[in-house]
Amino acid sequence: MTDQSFEVTPDLRLLVIVRHGEAKGHSAAGDEGRELTARGREDATDVGRWLVSQGVRPDVAIVSSATRTVQTWEAIRAGGVEADDVRVDRAIYNGTVEDLVEAISAVPDTARVALLVGHAPAVPDLALDVETRCDLPGGWSPATLGVISHPGPWSGFPTADTALVACRPRRR
Repeated sequence: MTDQSFEVTPDLRLLVIVRHGEAKGHSAAGDEGRELTARGREDATDVGRWLVSQGVRPDVAIVSSATRTVQTWEAIRAGGVEADDVRVDRAIYNGTVEDLVEAISAVPDTARVALLVGHAPAVPDLALDVETRCDLPGGWSPATLGVISHPGPWSGFPTADTALVACRPRRR
């Protein structure tokens, strides 16, 4: 984790972006059906525990429809994270940054914290599309997360002041 801090204020929202945990190389059900490995489940559970330790509780979770991302969300939940509203979104699977932005823009403005579980390259590309205040020298390996601060309504995501303020690689 970088040494940046983050908090939710009345006019600031947080978006936690997570790349799914390590997945098996093949599935009889095709790419969308690939499951997490045991390490992938452990890493995703660790993400959940870390979020709880930081006091991060999403109001909304947006999850790709792929098996590995749904399983990542389930493991994050096993780590103690809950969300009032969970949205499984097929557009995020094989989606672009624009698809992620569309899903984020649809989050109700009453939500102060949102969590998105998706895939590379869209999740890392989203992080690169906003001001970045943290560094991941090893890149966005599976189970890496970032915290993006966003001033104003979700419908205006992102703005020039939206920034990646914290990042955490998967545990070693």
